[in-house]
Amino acid sequence: MNKTHLIVLISFLLSLLTFKLYAQVEPLDILINEILPDPKIGSVEFVELYNRSEKIINLQTVQIARVNDKDSLISIRPLATKETLFYPKQYMVLSKDGDLVKDHYYTENPMAFINVTAMPQLPNAGGSIAIISGQTVIDRLDYHRAMHHPLVKDQKGVSLERQHFDKDTNAPGNFTSAAASVGYATPGYQNSQQGVMQEDDIWLSSKTFSPDYDGFEDLLEINYRFQQSGNMVNVYIYNEQGNLVKNLYRNHLLGTGGTLFWDGISDADQRLPVGIYVVYMEVYNATDGIKKYRKSCVLATKF
Repeated sequence: MNKTHLIVLISFLLSLLTFKLYAQVEPLDILINEILPDPKIGSVEFVELYNRSEKIINLQTVQIARVNDKDSLISIRPLATKETLFYPKQYMVLSKDGDLVKDHYYTENPMAFINVTAMPQLPNAGGSIAIISGQTVIDRLDYHRAMHHPLVKDQKGVSLERQHFDKDTNAPGNFTSAAASVGYATPGYQNSQQGVMQEDDIWLSSKTFSPDYDGFEDLLEINYRFQQSGNMVNVYIYNEQGNLVKNLYRNHLLGTGGTLFWDGISDADQRLPVGIYVVYMEVYNATDGIKKYRKSCVLATKF
């Protein structure tokens, strides 16, 4: 192969790569995955996207817009002013100021944030938001306050999370409140209310813990996973005499999986003595009634 043929071959391969990188985005390649229309004081609204396709999408070709009462697209804003690649199975968070979002919520991927100049306003009570490419609607969410879990009384700073990628975005019940156990939002990583297929389960990482702050088993870790989202929990700690020593959680919204913690401190804000303790949990939701769990643990110390 001479030099000219090699140059032609390289050019052809580059053209194929460019085509792959800039494959046209189609409806439902990108999904609206989480939305925060009513941020905490000092924070900002955000919309999280998920690339469900196998494509590497250039977000320079994609826009975000509001949908008005006449079903027209308004406040159309580009997601990126330069080449920005959105990889398969990746999350991306859109806001006016990603640093403010990260200041208020934990994120596993601080790079998954894009600042959108003049981000369309998200009305607190409800509205419609769309991801588009030109005049093609890629995904659209019609949201309203009633999507929140009925026991979340203060919705400020609580995001609405998608539960299923394979259900229509606006299917009833597909969006609900993010769990309290993750701080009420999961920008840039998997939703706390994402559907799972395991059996319900409650377990302790270790039945023994020693809150002496030596870096080893300082906290009791209470793990949970559920098939259904929207579970609430009450957690009580009893000593071996059967006396209630700690109201650990009351009406606490759980995700489909996560961990709760106890540091060995009582309701009187005192460190409890070495001994056996019982973790009593009441898990309930709107359809299944109350499920009760009891787990014993040992609060230990070094000698």
